[in-house]
Amino acid sequence: MDALRRLYRWLVRRVPPRAAWALWRAALLAARHRRGRVAGPSIAVAQIAWGASEDELGALVERLADGAAGDPGKLLVISDCDAVHVAAARGVRLEHVPPLEAWRRRVPSGGYDAFVERRLRSILASYRIASLVASEDAPDGVLRAASEAGVAVRTAASPR
Repeated sequence: MDALRRLYRWLVRRVPPRAAWALWRAALLAARHRRGRVAGPSIAVAQIAWGASEDELGALVERLADGAAGDPGKLLVISDCDAVHVAAARGVRLEHVPPLEAWRRRVPSGGYDAFVERRLRSILASYRIASLVASEDAPDGVLRAASEAGVAVRTAASPR
């Protein structure tokens, strides 16, 4: 921490105060990230619900929220269904990954599997996830992305 204070004092002498503050704040956040503290919230259980309809997603969210021992805000559902209102009504977080059909309309050349893997890595890096439950029909990159992120994964039956 002393090194960061010295950096801030050095910056204040050489650049305008606002720029010094912004640079110091970025250095502080980078130092915290290197120590393993991630800025995102803690998630007790993340559930991947791939290919679920709005009704199936609603049933899954309800089951997760009812089974939550405390705060439903510590639950995360990752799905290709964009029914955000279903999860928001119960206080459960939802991360949306565009479905294959929508992706093909935007990017006809392909690359969907690589996109899904990048998106999952981004989601896993944004939260501190204790465990991830992947359905049997989840994309192949899920297990790979989760193992790289150091998240414990277990498979379960499809949410349907």
